[in-house]
Amino acid sequence: SGAWVYWGNRTVESGGELDLDSNSACGGSDKRTENVTWEGSTPPTGTYQVVVNHYSNCGQAETKYVVTVRMGDASFQTFEGTFTGTGGPLNFSDRLITTFTYPPAE
Repeated sequence: SGAWVYWGNRTVESGGELDLDSNSACGGSDKRTENVTWEGSTPPTGTYQVVVNHYSNCGQAETKYVVTVRMGDASFQTFEGTFTGTGGPLNFSDRLITTFTYPPAE
């Protein structure tokens, strides 16, 4: 549908939901995991983009990330990378991690 799931839009009409905004405002939260899920059902058929936004470096020289995309119980991919620099608002320091289609082709 073109909807983005992120801290400012945590639930979308199709049922996708972001569970938390990790380290919001550099608050030092010990939670370092954010999950977008479709609870109790599967996401609508379509093409999905996974994007990481480097909103702020929180005073660090590097910001590392790990993204795991899971489809069902068995299928997953993991992507790792590093941001440098100060970061910025949405769309200014976004990085496209992967694009996939659901359901996956057999």
